[in-house]
Amino acid sequence: VALIVAGIGLAAGLLSQQVFGVAILMTLVTTIAAPPVLVMMFSSPTSGLRRERLVEAAAPVEFEFPSAETTSLLLTKLRHAFEAEGFFVHALDRGLDIYQLRKDAIAIGLRQTGNRLVFDCAARDTSFVRTAMVEVLAEFETAVRELRKPLDARALVKDAPQTVAEPKHHARFAQYVTPALLRADLRAGTKAEVIDELLDVLGAAGLVGDPAAAREAVLQREQSMSTGMEHGLAIPHGRTDAVNRLVCAVGIKKEGIEFDAMDGQPSRIFVMTLSPRSTPAPHMEFMSLVANTLDEAGREALLGCSSASEMYSVLAGEKRR
Repeated sequence: VALIVAGIGLAAGLLSQQVFGVAILMTLVTTIAAPPVLVMMFSSPTSGLRRERLVEAAAPVEFEFPSAETTSLLLTKLRHAFEAEGFFVHALDRGLDIYQLRKDAIAIGLRQTGNRLVFDCAARDTSFVRTAMVEVLAEFETAVRELRKPLDARALVKDAPQTVAEPKHHARFAQYVTPALLRADLRAGTKAEVIDELLDVLGAAGLVGDPAAAREAVLQREQSMSTGMEHGLAIPHGRTDAVNRLVCAVGIKKEGIEFDAMDGQPSRIFVMTLSPRSTPAPHMEFMSLVANTLDEAGREALLGCSSASEMYSVLAGEKRR
């Protein structure tokens, strides 16, 4: 570049032959001398900084909790707490629950591994991390105490306004079931037997990878609150990674089974649903879809069925009376 500029200056008469010769010599010397001088400078074992800088190694700080669900709740509260402190919370990988927390010179890594929360931070920031965790645990404990107060969850569901089913609800419901997933004559006589029989239906269709894990998820949900609704309808369900998408099986026991229903009556229609825990699935939307589809007319029509094909016709909206 220097030679091109010098050549333009010489051609325009702005530079003399002597100055042009100096430009050539300068270009030649710097081009030849620079590489060996740089190699000699960088081969020195000493630091290239004027002052030595101490770099603190990241020190992981781990906290273990009773379950993955508790850990997820605390992770959410921690993110909100750090945001309230002015931190920028960046999700590096939402599927793996990996976050980076940054504010000024503070950079903290946060990730969930099963039932453990792991912070990756400089040693000087460990006390700050532990203090933040203590504060969040105190808030969490307060929330847990509030939740221990009597709450009539059944009344909340019972008092919810009932919507009127439309044909489109049936068309959507039919997307989740096939005749192979329907049973018009369940053999079960107890709640546990109903759950096992419908899980067997899903397993026979190849929709459940780990039947034992799926059963545990459904029974755990039943322990927190029975899924026996009103008017003979029960919706046992659970979240488990034994399935990779929302799956459903429907069974009928016309004689009725005690399912601890809200109205105290035996349940006769059972809709078993499983949805994955770690991937998105329209779980609550499907629960609402079931309630809309199996209104009074839908329940009456379904109880009048004697085969899986007839049940499918009702659920698809083709046969209603």
